[in-house]
Amino acid sequence: MSYVIYFESHLDLLKNFKTNKQFSLNPFKSKVELFEKYKQKNGIIILTENFFNENRQDFNLNFKNRVCIILTESESEDLKNENHCISMTINEKSAQHAVLEKIIILTYDLYLKEIENRILEKKLIIAEEENLEFQSIGIAMSTEKDIHKLISIILRLSCDLTFADAGVVYLIDKAHQKLHFMMNLNRSLKIDAVPFKMDLNKKSIAGYSALMKKIINIIDVYHITDDVQFSHNREFDEKYNYRTKSILAFPLINHKDEVIGVIQLINKKIDLNELKKASDFQNKVIPFTKRDENLAHALSSQIAVALENAFLYDEIQKLFDGFIKASVQAIESRDPATSGHSERVAVYSVKLAKAINKDQTNYFKDIHFNKDQIKELRYACLLHDFGKIGVRESVLTKEKKLSYEKVKIIETRIQVIKKEMIIQSYKEKMRLIGEELNY
Repeated sequence: MSYVIYFESHLDLLKNFKTNKQFSLNPFKSKVELFEKYKQKNGIIILTENFFNENRQDFNLNFKNRVCIILTESESEDLKNENHCISMTINEKSAQHAVLEKIIILTYDLYLKEIENRILEKKLIIAEEENLEFQSIGIAMSTEKDIHKLISIILRLSCDLTFADAGVVYLIDKAHQKLHFMMNLNRSLKIDAVPFKMDLNKKSIAGYSALMKKIINIIDVYHITDDVQFSHNREFDEKYNYRTKSILAFPLINHKDEVIGVIQLINKKIDLNELKKASDFQNKVIPFTKRDENLAHALSSQIAVALENAFLYDEIQKLFDGFIKASVQAIESRDPATSGHSERVAVYSVKLAKAINKDQTNYFKDIHFNKDQIKELRYACLLHDFGKIGVRESVLTKEKKLSYEKVKIIETRIQVIKKEMIIQSYKEKMRLIGEELNY
């Protein structure tokens, strides 16, 4: 192990360390040389109390986590209170080579342990952040029922987590053994590709990932070795002047261990800036890491469950829409004279609701129909004549005015009702008279 030491060049007590190969000595003559030359390097710093005091503010700024050995003539409470770095004090005049060597080694070991602790702390913070991200992803995916919006959320979050510049979502059409290109995202080009289908086989990266149920991590798709079965189609790159380099493809596997789709992430970037020049693809695109693979593996089952739930919800919605349509057809088949009436009522009502949403006048400013309410309104309008199912056809299918005979029947009924009311009143009077006579 080599101990890297930065020290003031005039310190004579470090001359004896030059013959010891385990120490890498790096003298500095001025503050500028120390700060500019060694600021980004690891190691411990040995300096006098005077140098430290003269440059204390710069030390706090530039060497906040660096280990320092400060040489003093006496103990200093002021230096002990310095918490910006790990510091030890040694009397420069009485310091012996052997003692200093042991102190340097012990201090350096302490420095390495401090670095290790900081690395562990950083990993813990990253793990906690990832846990929170997974929770937010789970919530976002579980609350969205619209398939296209859900796929958009999945694609955006996948790219965000892995710093991918682009991504594609494929769903598997089992009936026809096809990969259905559902949606793409490209933050540098900002284009929307037209959905298409391609054969599900091992010739494509997505197809290979789906059939083999494996995560595929490629450093550069333009340099794929000949011993693999898949290849990269460069048509998109040539058409849009793009350069696909690193790719991470992972299958979406449901609870039945079936692959329902594939997500293909493209060009992991070192930052969030767009890739505009040819040099950007060379300098700013890096391979996907093992951490990205672990994230993909963890996301895979969550995404598959969310998609299947959305598919199930969509099927239930289609089934309910089919029931509504069949009900309307059944109603209208009993009353052909009003055919199309329920649909027209639904169309006009929905348009009125949307118009109210857009109206910002005083009368309608506090009224707003959300998406679900508009859907409920449409269903209510389509089914508003559902009661016709229980009405006799002779009444329901009447198209013209009542005939003379029917009018006479209605008038007779009215007269009968009047007579019954008169008779009932006479009976009540007789009852009251009888009660008076009894008294």
